[in-house]
Amino acid sequence: MKMFKDAIVLFLITVVAACALGAVYEITKGPIEESKVKAKTEAYEKVFGEIPDPEGLTPCSIPEGFPDQEQFPGSSINEALVVRDIDGSFLGTILSVTNSNGYGGDITIAMGVSADGTLKGIEFLEISETAGLGMRAKEESFLSQFRDVKTKSFSLPKAKIEGEKEMDAVSSATITSKAVNRAVNAGLLAAAQIRNTYQAILIAEY
Repeated sequence: MKMFKDAIVLFLITVVAACALGAVYEITKGPIEESKVKAKTEAYEKVFGEIPDPEGLTPCSIPEGFPDQEQFPGSSINEALVVRDIDGSFLGTILSVTNSNGYGGDITIAMGVSADGTLKGIEFLEISETAGLGMRAKEESFLSQFRDVKTKSFSLPKAKIEGEKEMDAVSSATITSKAVNRAVNAGLLAAAQIRNTYQAILIAEY
C-alpha cells in the first residue's frame, strides 16, 4: 500500500512539474519569438545598410532542390528578400542561409547582396561552435573579409579555384570555416539568380 501511495505522490509531482513547465513556456514563448525577430531584423539592416522602404521587402520563393547538395553540402536558404528603393527599383537581396555541417551543428547567417552582385556583409543568426575556436568566426577580423566584396564565390586557401575570392579560415576551425564558406557561396548563387530573374522581368516589361 505504501508503495502505491508513493507512486501516486510521484505521479502528482510529475504532473504538477509538467504543468508548471508548460505554463512557463507559454509565458516566455512570445517574448522569445519577438527577440528572435528583432535580432533578425537588426542583422538584416546591418548586412545591407539602410533599407529605404522596409515595408517593401518582397519574399522570393526558392526553387525546390536549391542549392545543389553536391555543390553546397548541408546548405539551405531559409529566406530571401528583394530590396527595392522607394521608386520600386531593384537594390539587392537579403538572405538567411543555414549550413548544417558546423562543428556544433547548424550555422545560420544573414547576408546582403547589392544589385551589382557585391556582398555587402554577413552576420551570424545562429552559431554554437567551440569557444575560443569556431566561435572566433564572430570576430570582426573574420567577418570583415565578407564586407563590400564583389565575387561569385569564395574558396578556402587549400581549395583555391580561379576566379574565386580566397577567404581566410578561422585558425584551428576548419569545419566551421567550411560551413560558413558553403553558406555564403550558396547565398551568392541564390542572389545572382534572383537578380537575373528581376532583370529579365524588367526587360520583358520594357
